[in-house]
Amino acid sequence: MMRWEWSHYIDRLRDNLQQNHGQIHIVDFEFYNMSIFNRCENSNDVLLAIPGWLIYIRF
Repeated sequence: MMRWEWSHYIDRLRDNLQQNHGQIHIVDFEFYNMSIFNRCENSNDVLLAIPGWLIYIRF
């Protein structure tokens, strides 16, 4: 997930996950880039994406 205080909505989601789903391990990152994407893809981790990032997807 993007780092704490990047987005109020992401912070609320993080709080909910930590309080209600302790088995989920959250890894923070400062900036979304290809390195983060590749790390998630190669490790089967889940990457939280937001709708605003859709502008960067090319079909």
